[in-house]
Amino acid sequence: MVLSVWAQAKGMSQKDIKLLWQISKGETKGTRGRAKELKEELEKDGIKVG
Repeated sequence: MVLSVWAQAKGMSQKDIKLLWQISKGETKGTRGRAKELKEELEKDGIKVG
């Protein structure tokens, strides 16, 4: 829930929100591409992810 609210506040697309959900579930590690960018943004804002 926190991730979707954060993403909506940032004006992210549904595709980004789905990717955040995958990162939080451990399906995507966030080491490449857009997943890496999203993970870095989360960490910069103080939200810990997998």
